[in-house]
Amino acid sequence: MDIAFDDDELYELVKGNCIGKYKKFRSNAPLKTNLNKVMRILTISPSFEIVKRHRSLNVELLSGNLAGKYSLRVGYNTKYRMIFVTKNNELQLLLIELNEHYGDS
Repeated sequence: MDIAFDDDELYELVKGNCIGKYKKFRSNAPLKTNLNKVMRILTISPSFEIVKRHRSLNVELLSGNLAGKYSLRVGYNTKYRMIFVTKNNELQLLLIELNEHYGDS
């Protein structure tokens, strides 16, 4: 699946470079490992429907001020979720941000 990034800093994080607002993840090895696993799943999946079938990702359609966007879990041992929208009839993901789940600190 093609993945477009709306945020250059998030793209750098996925590549392994913690810059800008993602500097705080520099020493978070579990998050980096889990993010790599998620990105591998997203990259090899032919469609968003296949991504939604991965129970470990726990893909959810969001509501409220994030209505129309989705989130997915970034690993079991991290509190982070990736927020994104689908584009072009579920063939491309536009990654928005990496958030702490439920605003946990």
